[in-house]
Amino acid sequence: MKRANKAVCLIGLSMLLGACANVQEKDEKSQAERLAEKGYEIEKAVDSIANFQINGWNYLDPHGIILSGGVNRKYLVTLLRRCDDLRWTEILATTSTIHQLTSFDKVLARSPGGGLPKQCPIDKLYLLKAVEKAS
Repeated sequence: MKRANKAVCLIGLSMLLGACANVQEKDEKSQAERLAEKGYEIEKAVDSIANFQINGWNYLDPHGIILSGGVNRKYLVTLLRRCDDLRWTEILATTSTIHQLTSFDKVLARSPGGGLPKQCPIDKLYLLKAVEKAS
């Protein structure tokens, strides 16, 4: 009887580990691959983005977002650390103080449950260019 319980536990554990491995594989996609799937690639690094140009955003992954900056201008904002609240937030804000978004600023993401927004420090800013979407 004890042997049967151990076997069931081992089978259950191996299934759980297999499920975890599948989750890791999905997260291992590079930011460049995610950008290509959305039809973009990095054109060049930029020092700042004028606040008045920012008129929308899209989630890319826990380490970055795509900002819309005027007609056909898109920017990649990479973050210093993982910011899981970005996936679920409906409203995004920044801590910009000089009318320019820079790598000294933070992205603020509020989880759907409310509370204080999570502060996600910006690492780098990039201008994106449109390319044919990867399939």
